[in-house]
Amino acid sequence: MKPFITDPGGNIAWQVAGETAFPATISPKQVQRETLKLGGMQSCTFAAADLGLPKIFSGGMSLAVTPTTNHTLMKVELRVKEWGAHAFTHFRPGLQSARGYQASTPRGGLATDYIACGARVEGNGAKNIRDEIIGVINIDDKALTGNPALEVFAAGGLVTRIELGEVPAFAARHYLLSELSSGKIGPHDLTLRLVDERATLLMSVVHLDYVRRDLSLDHGSDRFSTFNDYGCVASA
Repeated sequence: MKPFITDPGGNIAWQVAGETAFPATISPKQVQRETLKLGGMQSCTFAAADLGLPKIFSGGMSLAVTPTTNHTLMKVELRVKEWGAHAFTHFRPGLQSARGYQASTPRGGLATDYIACGARVEGNGAKNIRDEIIGVINIDDKALTGNPALEVFAAGGLVTRIELGEVPAFAARHYLLSELSSGKIGPHDLTLRLVDERATLLMSVVHLDYVRRDLSLDHGSDRFSTFNDYGCVASA
C-alpha cells in the first residue's frame, strides 16, 4: 500500500520518499521500499497527526493498493479533542469501482453521482446548532478538472443547487454547508447529491452537532454502487 496526501490544489502534501518516513505507529518491519506491506491477518495504525503537516491544513488522503482489496477493510477515525468526541467510518471505493458504476446506462452519462444523507443546517441567531463539513476529492486519473454541483434535497424535493467551482485533479476541497447555503436552507433533514458530468469525484460528510458537542461521519455512496445488484425494474 502506498498512502499519499494531497492539498486543495491537487499538489502532493505528503508521501513517503527520501527522508520522509511513515509515522511511528507503523512498524519498520511492515515497510519495504517506501511501501507499506501487510501479510495475511496483519493490520496497522496510520496516525495522520504525526505526519508533521502544517498546523492549519486541509486535504485528502488516498491509498494506492495492490492487489485489489475491499475498501471496507480500511478504516478512518476523526477526533475533536475540544469536544472529547470521535467518529469512525471506512474508506470509499477507488477509481476501478467508480468506472464500473459509470457504465450503467440509466446513469445518464454522469461521471459523478454521489449521495450522503442525514444532513442538517440549523442555528438560533448567532448560535450554531447543526452543520455539515462536506469533503470532495477528485480521483480521476485523466487529469480532468471537476466542476461539480451540490444538490440539496428535503422531504418536499429539491431545495437548492449550488455550484462548487473547479476542483483540480487529485485536489481535496472542504466546504461548510451553512456558508454555501447562505441561509437559503431551513432546518430540515437533508440529502446531499454531488454531480459532475466529466470528472470522477468522491464526497464524504462530517455531521456536526454543536448542542451535544458531537460528530458523526457519512462516507457517502455512489448512487449506482448497488444498481447492478438491486435494479429498479419491477418484477413479479
